[in-house]
Amino acid sequence: MAQPFDLLRREILATLAPVPDDVVEEIVDTIFPPPGALTAEGKGAGLSCPGRGSG
Repeated sequence: MAQPFDLLRREILATLAPVPDDVVEEIVDTIFPPPGALTAEGKGAGLSCPGRGSG
């Protein structure tokens, strides 16, 4: 569960500025996809893991 906070911390350190709401929303949607983002097979649409097979 540390990944969202790691991404947020990285964004803060990279820009040295407050994180815009759209960036926070993107981080949350990346970690916890909205229900409509799942396909009929139950796999995330468009989400991939580098180094892993497609299924």
